[in-house]
Amino acid sequence: MERFLQDLAEEQCRQGHQVQVLCHQHRPTGADARVETAQTVAQATVAENHCPVVYRQPAWGPILHTPLMRAARRRLRAVLDQFQPDVIHLHWPNPVALWWLPILKSQSAPVVVQWHSDTVTENVSALVKTAHVFLRPLERALLRQTKMAVCSSDAYAAHSPILQKAAPAQATIPLGMAFTGRLAEGSDGECGHWAERQWQGQGIRLLSLGRLSFYKNLPALLQAVALSRQDGGPAVQAVIAGDGPMADRWQALSHTLGVQDSVVFTGKVSQAQANALFASCDAFALLSNDRAESFGLVLLEALWHGKPLVVANTLGSGMRSVLDAVNKITPAGFLCEPESAADVLMKTRQAAQLGHRPDFSAQIRQAVESAFAMPSVCQQWTRLYQSVLNA
Repeated sequence: MERFLQDLAEEQCRQGHQVQVLCHQHRPTGADARVETAQTVAQATVAENHCPVVYRQPAWGPILHTPLMRAARRRLRAVLDQFQPDVIHLHWPNPVALWWLPILKSQSAPVVVQWHSDTVTENVSALVKTAHVFLRPLERALLRQTKMAVCSSDAYAAHSPILQKAAPAQATIPLGMAFTGRLAEGSDGECGHWAERQWQGQGIRLLSLGRLSFYKNLPALLQAVALSRQDGGPAVQAVIAGDGPMADRWQALSHTLGVQDSVVFTGKVSQAQANALFASCDAFALLSNDRAESFGLVLLEALWHGKPLVVANTLGSGMRSVLDAVNKITPAGFLCEPESAADVLMKTRQAAQLGHRPDFSAQIRQAVESAFAMPSVCQQWTRLYQSVLNA
């Protein structure tokens, strides 16, 4: 959500719009973290010139995986009073938006909510499900206040219970990415050497990258690695980059399965290190088995780096829509059944063979830029804003 928001806001400014962003500041203090009055908001606006103006409000938490913005109403009033926006674009899930309902109702500007994910999905914890019982009425009230709920895929919109019941109007705009700058750094030099050292032994190099949350379904990947050592076919080695609450459990599982010498857990990586890992792998896997993986922006990064995909065929997730969009232009990867290690292994081997095709990398990069480049995505948002204003 954060990476997409940054790319979208910067592109909107390049296309001539004025953009201000109010977001969480995870550090508890900081000179850039407080705007107490409309006057100081105006001063910040002048200082930023034609770039997006970003206000970072200190936050508590995270509590139940969510940061809670401090002085949220006071900050929002200050920004709205000074900026007088034509459209208010909210990103959900963000329970702070529920605290803003009285302010949003008083605004003449229409509210558009970008529905990245439901608060509750199939495999979320019982504690989150219990908390959602109390939040659900406010969530529906927020949707009634909005003019349009926007999902990143038709599949997600069709399988979201809350949107089916409460959203007044819906649209689909895929996520996109600015395929420049940060994605081109780190594949050579020190980061490149570091990435090469992560791969152990021989075999297909399979990369997984992301926060190690409950829905990432890495046991299926670990079991596929174990299976590859038994069936006589090409072996698979894996690098799992990222940190999160499941890291220790899944690392222990790699020892239980006896694949600790074929699987490396890197922990959190920088963007340059991630780029180097993309450059060094044979294929990229995203095996999430829950709609909490609503789109999979990391798939765009892997494709831009010219790597074939192994993507879970998870009901209601937009992961399949990413693969389908690129496959319409050129073969880019394979769907797998997320709970079948045998299917994950078969599709991994097929993806590695696909990646060895001449000119594969250049064709895939061109295809993903054609389907998901930020200028095109930004124009879709502009047309949606205009339709809401006209209505």
